[in-house]
Amino acid sequence: MKKKQHLILGLLFLLFTQLIHAQKETSNWFFGNYHGITFNNNPVSELSGNAIFAPEGTSCHSDSEGNLLFYSDGVTIYNQNHEIMLNGEGLLSNLSSTQSSIIIPKPNDPNKYYIFCNAPKLSFSEIDMTLDNGLGGVTDNKNIILEEENISEKFSAVYDINTNTYYVATIKDYDENLSVPDQFLVIKVTENGVEDDFIYTDIDNKLYLFGQMKFSPNGKKVAMTIRENSELVACVYDFENDLTLTNRIELRSSITDNIAPYGIEFSSNSTYIYLDCNEGILKYDLSYSTEEQINESKLLVYDNPSLGGFQLGMDRKIYIHSFGRMFVINNPNIEGVDVGIEQVFENFTVFGSAGLPTFIQTHFKDPDFTVDNICVGEELNIDFEEHFIQNIQWDFGEPDSDTNIAFGLNPSHLYSSPGNYIITLNYEQNNVLHEVKKEVVVFDVPTVLDDLLIKSCKTEDGIIYSFDTSSIHENLLNNQENVEISYFDEEGNELPSPFPNTFDSKPQEIRVNLKNTLNENCTNEILIFLKIGDCEELMIEIPEGFSPNGDGINDLFVIKNLAEKYPNYKIEFYNRWGNKVYTDEKGKHWNGQLDGDNTRAAAGVYFFVLDFNEAEKEPYQGKLYLNR
Repeated sequence: MKKKQHLILGLLFLLFTQLIHAQKETSNWFFGNYHGITFNNNPVSELSGNAIFAPEGTSCHSDSEGNLLFYSDGVTIYNQNHEIMLNGEGLLSNLSSTQSSIIIPKPNDPNKYYIFCNAPKLSFSEIDMTLDNGLGGVTDNKNIILEEENISEKFSAVYDINTNTYYVATIKDYDENLSVPDQFLVIKVTENGVEDDFIYTDIDNKLYLFGQMKFSPNGKKVAMTIRENSELVACVYDFENDLTLTNRIELRSSITDNIAPYGIEFSSNSTYIYLDCNEGILKYDLSYSTEEQINESKLLVYDNPSLGGFQLGMDRKIYIHSFGRMFVINNPNIEGVDVGIEQVFENFTVFGSAGLPTFIQTHFKDPDFTVDNICVGEELNIDFEEHFIQNIQWDFGEPDSDTNIAFGLNPSHLYSSPGNYIITLNYEQNNVLHEVKKEVVVFDVPTVLDDLLIKSCKTEDGIIYSFDTSSIHENLLNNQENVEISYFDEEGNELPSPFPNTFDSKPQEIRVNLKNTLNENCTNEILIFLKIGDCEELMIEIPEGFSPNGDGINDLFVIKNLAEKYPNYKIEFYNRWGNKVYTDEKGKHWNGQLDGDNTRAAAGVYFFVLDFNEAEKEPYQGKLYLNR
């Protein structure tokens, strides 16, 4: 925050005295035998128009307002009118791929998207939404091969807000007879496009070409189904900052003759993981620290096998599509077995498909908000856009403020003083209460002085004048901590800091910037006017104090030339507790005694308010030292 004041400094100085936004790109799902659902309604409802017959995975993308843009089965792309997109045929996946494709926006370009395809090749194509009168089309960058072979049917992606980068992951699945480890492969998508510096991690899995892989919504873990004729059903890894996998955790079932599991998904709080197998739908608690503890946390939350695709929705429920049947886990974030599984959309076709769309997993993080540290006097505004939550309440951590409690999506608050404050968001989702806390630091803004003047005497041939600037830096600093002062001349050149005691200069305006070094956004900016004039001109000179000890020297507090320039002035003096001790009007200068009696005021610091009693001149506040 910047405040700007204009400061005219006098010949003598005084010493006295700022959401993640859950957007709607995942609003519309098309999958299965011409099935579709939309999250633009609450509750979620069926959606017609789907042009694809997809036995397994699809991909879909809507704009931030929830309007469908396009969708794909990995072979053909369809536009919002459910027609084949311009140049949208012949992609390199296949209709029987678990996660056949995934759609990634190009950062900083609202019109460009990339659709990645897998099994057996890894490829991408570029989509430009300005083509075909806004319906979009695939550009000449079509079916660009990234890996020629051995790509599994697994895809997942997350977004890193710190680097404005999407990470797209898949598995390079080698034949186990080759004794070559499978590889976890990460592709970066930046504002420059699809980067070619892929990141590989060797993983010693008996991987299963089919079945899902998912990032956790917070981007810190990766889970994937495993191919092994035993109780091993999945593995979970930590996803590190260098985009590699570490800390393998094996998830196991109670059945040793499992067929390879298919669906897997995290809860939106990234704490629990759900998957299907012969035993049914299993739930594991990833908050435990060891593999043994995590497997001991296993719960059977649905006892009928329902092999199919799992996918989080905008409502933070997990949807399961199993050969035309649709199930939902209503409360996947809560502890225990009672997570509320039920069948929905019972008129879906029973046969033929088990897939769901694949999305960027960070879209499904729990509702969250971010705050930036601010300056005193700067209003804190939280831009929070969420859907499928109710009873939103904010506590800004300043209980004495009348505006401490707020409601709704976009609250604001003005803090009264610097400090560290805890902001608490409370909301309800799926009939469960949630709480999110964030800290905000409110930094002080450096204070500045009022109007004073620096003058130099005229000379007959002078062009450069000598200005007395001996007190500038100390008085601007005014005992403030963590303040850095910078000076700039009229051409913008930085001048020495601290300012020199005598400054030789032409008449000009010096710009002064005072910055809080703990937060460089908290600044004040003033101007020093260097002027020349007649030295006989009356100038107000305010002393720093006086010593009423009867020696005849400096026994009165007198502001030189004040009475001559402002004969109607009044000065009121106060002690440190705010009690008025004396009033000076029309030359009744303070002699160090209290108003109304002959009691002597104690030595120390006093404050005063100088009222010029002129409409165009604001009162002036200062302080002085009374020395006995």
